Amino acid sequence: AIRRKIGLEPDRPVVMMVACLKPQKAPLDFLAVADRVRRDIAGVQFVLAGDGELRPRMEQEITRLKLEPVVRLLGWRTDIADLLRASDLLLHTSLWEGLPRVFLESIAAGLPIIATNVDGAPEAVQDGVNGYLFRRGDIDGMAGRICDLLRSRDRLTALRARASSSWRDEFDIRNMVQTIDRLYAGF
Repeated sequence: AIRRKIGLEPDRPVVMMVACLKPQKAPLDFLAVADRVRRDIAGVQFVLAGDGELRPRMEQEITRLKLEPVVRLLGWRTDIADLLRASDLLLHTSLWEGLPRVFLESIAAGLPIIATNVDGAPEAVQDGVNGYLFRRGDIDGMAGRICDLLRSRDRLTALRARASSSWRDEFDIRNMVQTIDRLYAGF
């Protein structure tokens, strides 16, 4: 129902990104990955929830690459949890990052993560457990892994199950606040 609501085909795979459209998030890399994947996986759908200064450039690139049938820019959304549950994979292409909140939301939703291995990413994403990490700008690596997972529903289902069970209590907001409080108390 959620896929239909945002204009997607319900039976086709969905790769989601949640991010501001700004240079830090490298949304043009998201489009480059979409371009590579769509050549190998018929019917794949890419969705980006977020908006920002790079939206005009994103729209130009979508037109240039003829990605209109494949990529949907949703703008700002308040239903991220629903969108994550309606997706098959999360793609995150940041050049630098703290610990992205969307990683924790994805893990809670049992959604595997394909992301760049920057800053706080390895705190949440465990290779082969709840996702895979790649060098910044590794378009071929990310696209290849997405294709592998979308070609093998069994492997994707197993990764989803591992993602769902990879939640760690240290990510719970109450525990995070207590840890930060202890840290500040130590100064």
